[in-house]
Amino acid sequence: MKEETGSKLNQIIDACEGHLYEVADRLKQEGYDIAGHMRVRRKNPSPNMIGVLKDRAPVQASVLGLKNIFGYQLTRQPRAFHYGRIWFNDEDKGAVYGKNWVYEANGTVEMFKITKLLEDIASPYGITVQSKLRHKAPKRERYLHELHA
Repeated sequence: MKEETGSKLNQIIDACEGHLYEVADRLKQEGYDIAGHMRVRRKNPSPNMIGVLKDRAPVQASVLGLKNIFGYQLTRQPRAFHYGRIWFNDEDKGAVYGKNWVYEANGTVEMFKITKLLEDIASPYGITVQSKLRHKAPKRERYLHELHA
């Protein structure tokens, strides 16, 4: 009996991790990137949630008032927009592994596109997706060194 319980638990964990990586891969294919709990960019998803980032276009920069040096345009990359978090398992948020995902959106600009993407991924597995507007505007990406300041 103990071996059966362990086997079922392993199947649940494998399924959950599969969904996390499938969502992360699809987000990246659609031009987004992923973040952890603190809006810091990550290579792999966190165990229970994925933050959604989207890079912004580079802006013109200047050094000592110069906008180009030796014919090269000076640009800088602004911080990405953080369009919210997708929760896969958090009872307080209403997310339950394998049953319901919750997308807490920051702003409405990408909310419907991301919700549709999640529904497309979740529906073959019988998983529902709830979207909630958490903030009226997108947040900004954070950098790791800011968390220790």
